Amino acid sequence: MDTTSKRTEKEQQWQLMANHFAHVTDKLGKGIDTGIMDTVIVLNLLSIHTSQSCEGHLEWGTGSPWVDIRTPGLQEEERRFQEAMKEAQQQREQGQLSKEEIKRLFEEAHRQRKAFKQKYLEERKKAISYLAAFYEGRVVPYDRRLIICGSGLGTGRIESQGADFQEVTPLEIRLQKLQEYQEEMQAFTAFLKDTWFSIDEGDAGFADELT
Repeated sequence: MDTTSKRTEKEQQWQLMANHFAHVTDKLGKGIDTGIMDTVIVLNLLSIHTSQSCEGHLEWGTGSPWVDIRTPGLQEEERRFQEAMKEAQQQREQGQLSKEEIKRLFEEAHRQRKAFKQKYLEERKKAISYLAAFYEGRVVPYDRRLIICGSGLGTGRIESQGADFQEVTPLEIRLQKLQEYQEEMQAFTAFLKDTWFSIDEGDAGFADELT
C-alpha cells in the first residue's frame, strides 16, 4: 500500500472513531468536551481506552484538562475481589473462624486484587511509554508536565502535575494555568496524532471493534 493510500485509510479510521465518540455522553447526557475530543480519539486509536475526560473549566472541576484511562472488561474481576475482601473482613469481625482460615481468606482476596491490578496497570503502562517519548528532550515547568495519577480503583488520570492546586489558586493565576495546561495537553495530543498517523501497520486498535 502506498503512502497516500495509507494516509487515506488512517483518515477513515480517525473519522470512524470520531463518529463513535460524537455520540458518547455521561450520566447527565453531556457529550465529550470539544477541547479534549481529539485526545480521546487518538488515545483509543492507540489502544489506550478512556472512560472519562474534561477539557478544563474555571467554573467547575479541577481547572485543568484530564483524561481517565481504564482497561475495559474488568468489572467482573473487580467485583469478585471486592466481595472476597468484604467476606474476609466480615469473617474476621465475627470471630467464628480460626486465624489460619481468616489468613487464607485475606490471602485469596489479595491474590485476586493483585491479578486485577496487574491487568489494569497494562493500560497505564502503554500511556506511560507515550508520555516518556513525548517528554524526551521537552522541557516545561514541572507543574505543567503531564503525569498519570490514580483517580479511582482501576483508573489512571492523565493531567498536569499542578492540576490539584487549581482549586486553591487565585482566579487570575488559575486562568493562566488553565491555558498553559490546555496547551500542554494539546501538544501531547498533536504528538500522539503524528505518532498514530506514522504507524505503518495500520493497526487501529479499538477502531476495529467499531466496524
